[in-house]
Amino acid sequence: MANIVLDCMGGDNSPYAQVKGGILALQSNESLNLVLVGRYKDIKEELDKHKFKSDRIEIIDASDVILGDDEPVKAIRSKKNASLNIAISELLKRGYDAIISTGNSGAFLAGCMFNIGKFNGIHRPALAPVITVGENRFILLDVGANVDCDINNFVQFGEMGSIYYRILFDKESPSVHLLNIGTESTKGNSIVKRAYREMMNTSNINFKGNIEARDIFNRASDVIVCDGFVGNIALKIIEGTSKYILDSSISHIGNGFLYKSVKKLTKPFVQKMKNKYDYQKYGGAIFLGMKKICIKSHGSSNEIAIKSSIDTAIRLIDKNLIGIMKNNYL
Repeated sequence: MANIVLDCMGGDNSPYAQVKGGILALQSNESLNLVLVGRYKDIKEELDKHKFKSDRIEIIDASDVILGDDEPVKAIRSKKNASLNIAISELLKRGYDAIISTGNSGAFLAGCMFNIGKFNGIHRPALAPVITVGENRFILLDVGANVDCDINNFVQFGEMGSIYYRILFDKESPSVHLLNIGTESTKGNSIVKRAYREMMNTSNINFKGNIEARDIFNRASDVIVCDGFVGNIALKIIEGTSKYILDSSISHIGNGFLYKSVKKLTKPFVQKMKNKYDYQKYGGAIFLGMKKICIKSHGSSNEIAIKSSIDTAIRLIDKNLIGIMKNNYL
């Protein structure tokens, strides 16, 4: 049985995306129970538009919302009735397995750190999305939880990323690369160069050396490690480029003089492009190192992205991610 709390406010498409995505997940997962947290009236209005098993879904009212431009720590401490705070409280009170939010990333991390906590052996949690563009798939961490990192953080990101990849994709010894400005061991700033040497001598990481940003979709890499500053920029470039490629492809096809006559032929191509480059279909990013499964979905997530986040949470619950992390870091 998977028991998940869903923060239904704070995203661009809230609460429609959370409600619809939650119902889609319930329809495909008989063992799922959901708690939806947010403005009761708004959530109820969306729920009333759909058919669902009422015994597996519950609404918890929250009158306030933490906004995207709120200062994270201040908002967590002052907005006690915000949906994110109440969602975290319900997660702990009920002993549930996972929480998902599309809201303010910094506030979500702060709320998780203050209330849920990280494992004692974890130096810092890492935000770790699965990136899939074209035929390649890898975990990138950290992408924003830690702007400044030391050598130990880099090594531990490689360890946690390896565990996560192994659980998620059933690969025994995933490859690990360090994102850098060159493949040579002498490239990068002093911390990255020292991290390279330390990772090379870490037995529980299948370390393959440096990787350049231009090669992350062309080389076989399962886990790519960087600090949160570099990772966040890389992630947003990936998102922006993916959207540009998709929009440009559709635009060029639509403006062609033969468009109307070949519309039926171009439709599968456009859909194929969308499947390859639409990052939202893969759901959210987990905060690795926390004592519960905490998944941050993109602020503009639609119902498919929400369902994907829920599906990922269910898989991680079934695979006992938290138990495995606990055994490694307590």
